[in-house]
Amino acid sequence: MKILIVTPYFFEPHRWMISGYKSALGLAALGHDVVVFTSGSRGQPEVEEISAHLKVYRFRDFFLPDPVNFGIMPFLYWRVRKVLRREEPTHFLVCKYMFHTSLATLLLKFLGKKVVVMTDTFPGISWFSRSRFVNLVMWLYARTLGMMVLKTADQVVLLHEGLVATARRLGIRRFQVHHNGVDLDLFRDLELPADLTTREDEVLITYVGRLESVKGYDLLLGIAAEILERHEKARFLFVGDVSGRSDLVARHQQPRLRFLGHRTDVPSLLKASDVFVLASYSEGLPNALMEAMAAGCACVATAVGGVPWLLEHGRAGVIVPPGDRKALGEAVEKLIVDPQLRTRLGSRARVVIAESYDLSRLSRELASILRAA
Repeated sequence: MKILIVTPYFFEPHRWMISGYKSALGLAALGHDVVVFTSGSRGQPEVEEISAHLKVYRFRDFFLPDPVNFGIMPFLYWRVRKVLRREEPTHFLVCKYMFHTSLATLLLKFLGKKVVVMTDTFPGISWFSRSRFVNLVMWLYARTLGMMVLKTADQVVLLHEGLVATARRLGIRRFQVHHNGVDLDLFRDLELPADLTTREDEVLITYVGRLESVKGYDLLLGIAAEILERHEKARFLFVGDVSGRSDLVARHQQPRLRFLGHRTDVPSLLKASDVFVLASYSEGLPNALMEAMAAGCACVATAVGGVPWLLEHGRAGVIVPPGDRKALGEAVEKLIVDPQLRTRLGSRARVVIAESYDLSRLSRELASILRAA
């Protein structure tokens, strides 16, 4: 197959869109020719051959930062047609129906193509920003253009079970659940990052993600300050792009709380960590949590999106309500003082990922979905 993947972003430091990124890598690893249509930032090549089977086309967009986090690509249809004429793909996957690039679905259907739309959230319906204005815009978009994208698709792929009830309520008939996955090979034979030293008696607590309001990083920062005062062996790492946030870093960074910025060695950092915290107010199927589970971290996460299914409703990690500062802090402290609980949860989390979220197997399933559309 020659597959066109339309995704709003493709793993830039300040905007990731991991579902599209991993789908592209997984399908290309199987030998399918994958062409990615996405947005790009200044300085990135417009066309890049990542591997023999993976080519990326990037076009500049207008990006509205946090709390909007939305890109608008001028001349979208003209640019899609340009890639179609040059590459002549046979199969089509559109990621994240709420983003501007997903409107390519309507063009592809007009041209008689079979299109699979993949999503891990229903923004404005079951996923919400911390901005009332953004939520209002999402609510309107979801019930107009967003619904057109979903209902014209030949198949809708839901990335976790928590979306099924909403899909049925919205009247979406052609859908199936298919998980995103983790490349388990990345978590074998890992060495400690050269710039990270650890002590035998310390507990390393890590956050990985964009420093955006919906991720709840500010809530975790407040909790971290209190925990560091009470527990001398606790240490926090925040991993994620800090561009334009020098004030935040200066205000909070100290010897036992470090901002590491954007990193390419996240598996090694997670392998060195004891506890992983996801404090999000809304989520889809969070990649950072899945990778922390694959690394064997004891995980604390909020009950949003696909988190309850990933953590097996509390069997493979601790689940707390979103925005509940007290519950989040207590859960982290409990893991700091209970090494046996950390070991038990981390071991179970690793098994869950190996059994149900192996990227190589899930990529083969996705290929079958695309063939059958």
